[in-house]
Amino acid sequence: MSSTEEKGEVIEDVFETLGDELSRQTLAKATTETVTASSLADSFDVAPATVYRRLNQLADLGFINEVNDIREGPSSETGYQTDVDALVLLLSSNGFDVRRADNRLDAALSIFLDCTDVKKAEFSFEEGTATVTLSMDDDTLRQLHDSYREVQDEQRSLAETGSYQ
Repeated sequence: MSSTEEKGEVIEDVFETLGDELSRQTLAKATTETVTASSLADSFDVAPATVYRRLNQLADLGFINEVNDIREGPSSETGYQTDVDALVLLLSSNGFDVRRADNRLDAALSIFLDCTDVKKAEFSFEEGTATVTLSMDDDTLRQLHDSYREVQDEQRSLAETGSYQ
């Protein structure tokens, strides 16, 4: 099997898994607390076998990890926590690409660096600044400008109304 075929299967597995409501709810719940199969089965009113199948699918994709040190009392049930903070879905003429990121900044940079060429980067940790010189085609530059302005306008509007979410 070629790497393109393997990548296609992984993307298909990601779509199939994330297309399932129980999988999405499990990921969301396991981001804020350590969960067990029995606690999920009780919370979502489904059979434990169904929960274990979803947990295995999520673990196979690297979205969830087993946590062994949650034993409180006599129970020895395995706990689970979400092991991904951001997923990036890219759509292009070549099809789909799914990337996993440990945080939203990594996810955003992954997309941004795909369409730019970094010519120079300087970081001043003392001043808390980064100066980056980029090169990009005219369409990408125009999109960057427009997107930046939209975000700035939205932030300004939220600051004026005091309605942050």
